[in-house]
Amino acid sequence: MKKLIIVFIITALMLSLISCGKSNEVKTSANKEQNSSSDNSVKNDVQQDKDSEDSQVTSATPKDPQTTPKPLEDKNVEVLKQENIDIDGDKKTEKIEILKIKQDSEGSGENREYEGKLRITDDNGTEDLTFIKKQAGLAGVYSNIEYNDLDGDGVLDIFIEIPEVGSSFTMSYFFIYNPKTKSSYKFVEDNQYINLRNLADSFSFDYVGSGTLEIASSRFGYKGRLNISDGRQDTSEEMFLGYNRSWVEPVPIEMGADSRLMLVRTHEGKTEIKIPMCIFGLATADIIGEVDAYYTVDNSFKPVLKRLEIIDYGKDNKLNIIGNIKVN
Repeated sequence: MKKLIIVFIITALMLSLISCGKSNEVKTSANKEQNSSSDNSVKNDVQQDKDSEDSQVTSATPKDPQTTPKPLEDKNVEVLKQENIDIDGDKKTEKIEILKIKQDSEGSGENREYEGKLRITDDNGTEDLTFIKKQAGLAGVYSNIEYNDLDGDGVLDIFIEIPEVGSSFTMSYFFIYNPKTKSSYKFVEDNQYINLRNLADSFSFDYVGSGTLEIASSRFGYKGRLNISDGRQDTSEEMFLGYNRSWVEPVPIEMGADSRLMLVRTHEGKTEIKIPMCIFGLATADIIGEVDAYYTVDNSFKPVLKRLEIIDYGKDNKLNIIGNIKVN
């Protein structure tokens, strides 16, 4: 009997020990899971804080300007002319470009403002010069470019024609540039060097009978006669008297291949800038002649009036020179 009691006690103790062991294993496992979950939570919080900090730094730090893509500007730039010319006589060509650049301003179509730019590229780099800013209109910013030694320094200067459209006629102005001295001059309106209004106002007209109109300038001591009878056989003397109100239009109007703003070569080998002005009779549709002003470019790279030619539109609109006035 005692043996049975002892066996029973031993068995009970063993069962108690086994139960405690399992309980400890469960607690240990639960603690491990809890600790693991806690660790992961801490790690996640730390990572989130780090990500948040990184995000704040990224948004607060400006991008490297060298790596930031530049806005595309080529869509606003149009190359109107490109050619290679040795303008300084060093046996190396310079790349000459005429650019039309659309300005970032309000307006569209003909009201959009454009910039005309001359670009010269050589071994030393690129040089940009704005020669005009204007609304596009119907004419554009450029119509022609020529190379000529205007001031006699041995270097080809650049001559750019700038077109303009008036109410009835096409007109041309100009920009000139000396690449050697970096000097330039622009004529787009009257100024101290070219004043077409003063020239035009110096001429007067007087009908002297028999279809003949006298043109005179007291400033230049000149008198000449225009034939206005051609094609007007049925015109009365009274109507001819209306030609006393004839006038010289003080703008460089383009009237034809030989009657336009252009460079001309003299017999002495010098280059002159020819600026034509119309002589209107009874109306702007009645062109009876022209006054052509010729300018040279001096050492300061400014135009100087040298002479005037008076042209009569004779029979069949043949151009007859009836006056050649030397000024300087």
